[in-house]
Amino acid sequence: MGTGAVKGPVYTIRRILNVLWFWAGATRAAFSSASMVPVALGGAVAASHGSFATVPFLLSAAGVLALHLGANLVNDYYDFASGADEIRDDRTPFYGGGTILVNGTLDPYEVSQAYRALFAAAALISLILAVSRGPAVVALGLAGFLCGYCYTAPPLRLSYIGLGEATIGLSFGPLTVISVYYVQAGRLDAGALEALAASLPVGLLVAAIVFVNEFPDRAADSACGKRTLVARLSLRTAAAGYAALVLAPFAVIAAAISLGWLPRATALTYLAAPLAFLGIRNLRAAYGLSASRRAAAASGGYVASCQVAASLFTILLHLAVGLLLSLGFMLG
Repeated sequence: MGTGAVKGPVYTIRRILNVLWFWAGATRAAFSSASMVPVALGGAVAASHGSFATVPFLLSAAGVLALHLGANLVNDYYDFASGADEIRDDRTPFYGGGTILVNGTLDPYEVSQAYRALFAAAALISLILAVSRGPAVVALGLAGFLCGYCYTAPPLRLSYIGLGEATIGLSFGPLTVISVYYVQAGRLDAGALEALAASLPVGLLVAAIVFVNEFPDRAADSACGKRTLVARLSLRTAAAGYAALVLAPFAVIAAAISLGWLPRATALTYLAAPLAFLGIRNLRAAYGLSASRRAAAASGGYVASCQVAASLFTILLHLAVGLLLSLGFMLG
């Protein structure tokens, strides 16, 4: 009897952990730095102006995370419905579409119920924060929901008409940073201008993450009518566009510092610049070849390895720039 009493709770905890682990994989929670970095940045900007409350900050983080993970499931649901995920044969954790529906791990109904639950949780958090911070919190949360849902869902299907990259950049850049700042400060004041300036580099870099991961999906996206920017451009032009996306944040930061919109300590972000050049180098190595040489290289896995490296360096660049910006605000 005593042994059973010990095993029961342990078994229950293991089951709970297994369920959490499963849903973390299904929602691609491992890539939540895309949303958590701007949350941290918004909090850092507010703290530098003497406005920081732990509970509202944690609620903001939970709400943004729920919206992000819900949007990931919406993306899987509608990409599967359009056939985009089924015709991809080169999947990695970075690109190639979701696998939970293609592999039959979950069915569409289960996925739809999961993203509805996540969106409901985000809505509840918005309402809780609105009690103390005002109805603007609900409006900001609604804007985040619309960006996440309409990214792949009809009728807008923004990612299918070449607006997906800008939508993600706006959502996980200005919208998230300013929303978190507003929750902390309770108003949009002079500090909000700093929040906006700080949000632009992270917005550009999260758009770069989406952009770089569209390269290997280019043929599949075109085949199913998903006209991403990479699908619309030549590979050489798209590679140049990627270089612009990962280098532009440093120009924005320099300009904002010179105008007094960012503290001088945010120049720390230049420590992350080598990651941008590593991303550019790997992407050019993969797609800067002639078509014949690229096909030969692909057979040996060269293109895939360079693409994975470019994707990884872009994620690390976004993380590093966001955290160094946050540190810069804390140092003043």
